[in-house]
Amino acid sequence: MEPEYAKWGRLAMERTAIRYEKASIVDYRYLGRREAGQHKAVESFRLWLRQAGEEFGVVVHISVDTVSSRHTDVVFEEVKP
Repeated sequence: MEPEYAKWGRLAMERTAIRYEKASIVDYRYLGRREAGQHKAVESFRLWLRQAGEEFGVVVHISVDTVSSRHTDVVFEEVKP
């Protein structure tokens, strides 16, 4: 049985691959879930990317409606190595 956050991890990787189409995803880590109000949560993931010999990190925050189990927003935050 896969963890509950797995579907959000797949979404984070899919959206990152689209946004950073010339980069390769080399690592992925689940950072956790934060409650963000009634029936809302934010699932966060850190992805490590490689592009043109350079590596950098991206934190992906996925806002989720916990009643419908649908995402409402995806936010990217680049981080320095």
